[in-house]
Amino acid sequence: MNETTRTKTTSRTQEQSSVNNEVSKVALISISAFGAIIGTWSLIALISAMVQSGGPLQLIGNWFKAVAGL
Repeated sequence: MNETTRTKTTSRTQEQSSVNNEVSKVALISISAFGAIIGTWSLIALISAMVQSGGPLQLIGNWFKAVAGL
């Protein structure tokens, strides 16, 4: 009688790689969303400053005055 024994070897490399990919995706999405929020906030602040100053040229003039200490 000739008996053949089969063993099944499973590998966790695929699972580890999949988890790493998911973590990378979440990190990339989080960083991108945070960057978009900061960009939106800065654009709103710039528009608000232009409205407060009276326009883009007045904003630049007021900025130079503030930096120069006039």
